[in-house]
Amino acid sequence: MLKFYQDHVYLLPSQISNLEQITRGQSSSDQWSEARKLRISSTNVYSIAVQKNDFKKLAKSILDSRSKGLSYIPAVRHGILNEEMCRRRYVTEKAA
Repeated sequence: MLKFYQDHVYLLPSQISNLEQITRGQSSSDQWSEARKLRISSTNVYSIAVQKNDFKKLAKSILDSRSKGLSYIPAVRHGILNEEMCRRRYVTEKAA
């Protein structure tokens, strides 16, 4: 397990910076999706930290949510639907 972590999950600071730059499109980036599969998101950290028992149920819940993607979350769906309009408005207001 440690070898898998070292080979596939652990990143040097320069690799972290590179990953951040090449995955700025997030959901439109295949590399972002692949990198996210290997990591525990901040969304799940609290659940893991406070879990007292039934780790199998928690693991199943985390894995099930990954297979759905994030667009089922209302705030994420709203962001996806409105991102381009908001970007255009921001650019217009900054140019004025």
